[in-house]
Amino acid sequence: MKITDIKTFHANDGHRNNIFLEIETDDGITGTGEAYSIGLDRSVISMIDEIKPWFVGQDSGRIEWLIRRAKNTMRFPLGQVAWSAISGIDLALWDIAGKAAGLPVYSLLGGKTRDRVRVYHGIYGDSPSTVGEHALQLMDEGYSAFKTSPLPSNWRDIPWRHTLATGVATS
Repeated sequence: MKITDIKTFHANDGHRNNIFLEIETDDGITGTGEAYSIGLDRSVISMIDEIKPWFVGQDSGRIEWLIRRAKNTMRFPLGQVAWSAISGIDLALWDIAGKAAGLPVYSLLGGKTRDRVRVYHGIYGDSPSTVGEHALQLMDEGYSAFKTSPLPSNWRDIPWRHTLATGVATS
């Protein structure tokens, strides 16, 4: 099953960029992946466009070889942009393999290892009492694990050095 195209999609909810991609094959199977967010997300789309020729025409089932070849073809050590692009391609190739086999990807990677997964929810606020109230609300919804940050709620709107200084001051 040969790769015929890689298409990218830039989604932005006003706060965060998400870069999705689809790898199409000559058998009509399409794999979906997401490149992890690095902040300079449009550059990831450019990177995917740059390395697309390394994948088009290749056998989609040679996942490890394709990823290793992409990493080894880069002239310099991979940075955030390249790693992000490759991560999305890797996910999409595994999606294709799972669809072709008629199995969930976890079965291809050794099988199910647990019956439940504990999830966490982010809790935020500009004061300890606000964070606490948010945590209590989420506990009522069934959450028992949380992730928080010392950064102010407007951290996306202020210079990063001010964000860090505020975070240090409130820690």
